[in-house]
Amino acid sequence: MRNLLCALALPVLLIGCEGLKGSFEASTDLELKNRRKKVVKVEAGSYEAEIKFNSKKKFTLELNKETGNEKTKVVFKVPKGVEFGENETVELSANQIGQNYDAVVADVSSKTLSDLKEGRRQCSRSVPVRRCRRYPNGGYQCFTDWRTVWGYQFTTFRVETTTGTKTLNLVESGVDVGVFNANYSKSINKYEMIGPCSVGAYPHGPYGPYPY
Repeated sequence: MRNLLCALALPVLLIGCEGLKGSFEASTDLELKNRRKKVVKVEAGSYEAEIKFNSKKKFTLELNKETGNEKTKVVFKVPKGVEFGENETVELSANQIGQNYDAVVADVSSKTLSDLKEGRRQCSRSVPVRRCRRYPNGGYQCFTDWRTVWGYQFTTFRVETTTGTKTLNLVESGVDVGVFNANYSKSINKYEMIGPCSVGAYPHGPYGPYPY
């Protein structure tokens, strides 16, 4: 089975659990199961589709017929110990995923790095503040309080961009009967230097003065 999940198990991939949108093509009428394990019929044809990775134990395929607005939700179990990473193919039986078809989940991706860039980002740190409390009899007590101050830090970084394709193939007797396909792209900053936090930029924090 080729592999597809929220990267698909998630610590590795960058897609996130909000879902991955793509298309689904059923070459024949299919009988799939929803979260209540009730069989729902999916007619042959093209669908707008989205896969959502609800947890490490399951993921959901949502199908929306291109000629209508009614959605069909199909739930797949993820066997214990199975993870889906980048550039991996995972094959699972119908019994393992709780469906009427075997499944192949696949990821094919590549990474690129930009030239070195310079920038700055917001930061915060705690600083000690001496505070005193006066009493009606004229005495007072002093103590050290801590507050968060905001500023910025200079950085150097490269932008790492991951692009790829994820597929989910439903298989019956060795033949693909349904195929989900999605292209994706995700960028993150890979920091090579992070400077100290300078607190002069936001003396009162980004949301207003401190309530002192």
